[in-house]
Amino acid sequence: MKKEITLNVLKYTLGLVLFFMVSSCTDDMIDLNNVSQEESIAIQNASKTTVSGARIAAFSGLPLAGGGVYTVTLESVLNNSDGTFTWTWSVLNPNPGNGLKGTVQNLSHWAVKLGTCVTFADVVSGAFSSDGITWQSFTPTWESDPSFLNTCNVSTGNVLKFNLGTLGGSKSYYQLTINRDIEIDTDVLAYYKSGKNTPCGTFNFPGFGCERIAIECVESTATTAYAGNGVGGNATGQGNNMAWWYYLDINDGLANVTANIYKGQTNDIGDITYNAGTGMITITFINNWFLQTSNTESVKWYSYANGQLPTNGRPAPGQATNKGASLSFQAVNGHRFYAIHLDVATCE
Repeated sequence: MKKEITLNVLKYTLGLVLFFMVSSCTDDMIDLNNVSQEESIAIQNASKTTVSGARIAAFSGLPLAGGGVYTVTLESVLNNSDGTFTWTWSVLNPNPGNGLKGTVQNLSHWAVKLGTCVTFADVVSGAFSSDGITWQSFTPTWESDPSFLNTCNVSTGNVLKFNLGTLGGSKSYYQLTINRDIEIDTDVLAYYKSGKNTPCGTFNFPGFGCERIAIECVESTATTAYAGNGVGGNATGQGNNMAWWYYLDINDGLANVTANIYKGQTNDIGDITYNAGTGMITITFINNWFLQTSNTESVKWYSYANGQLPTNGRPAPGQATNKGASLSFQAVNGHRFYAIHLDVATCE
């Protein structure tokens, strides 16, 4: 089958650990868009990363004066099937404290630029959450944040502000919904504001990129893939189905889990991720693999509580109670194990 696809190995989820580049307050105006040549080189060397052909890109920013550090993760990018796309980030303070002896004070709030291609007119809505479950909607604005100017003499220019910080070592979550299908740019500028000892700073985070690059593709014949971190049993067969399979084990569901997706039993073609904060299970392909496009049931999955996982054969995919073509779905309350069968293809 001849079709057009888009090259986007990180379409649905990408985790990036970013060390914030902190600027301490001074008595003079700090224009963070006009740093010295030495600072510019340091920032570029520390944070500029091109995401291409990689499942996860992780990099560290070079600490400047103040040395504060947070952790930012792009949790997911979800296609809402109505022409809009919801991006979800989290922010974590891994060293909470009073800002002294290597600790970092709670994040007060942060504000983001929109990258080089997205405009404020493309932004549909925003929301934030202290637990990733209960969300509070807000109306995004595009204006300078005076709190940076008043507290740290920092001029932000127009930014979109997330008015929620962090508390201790817990994650906070942030969402923006836009009406464009775009790539991820790991070099988008943002600003953060903290406390007296770890005051204000800039960082580069995984934000909005530009339009996807379309290529012509002749889709291969579909083949079977399974996602998981456990090897399914097939010693005696179940319904004469003694084929190989894997399952995802999320244990008690309180911690994030990432496992491989295998085609042909041993060929790693992506990741499956369980997010403990949202309860979402998300599939991410690499190396130009994707779901079979002509199949509306290319994702088939079972879920099992403790003691229910089959041990003597692969569950029959055609009899799965959960079928569809979505690359993400909600975990089932009380169920620990997931047998996820995928019909996948690539470009020939």
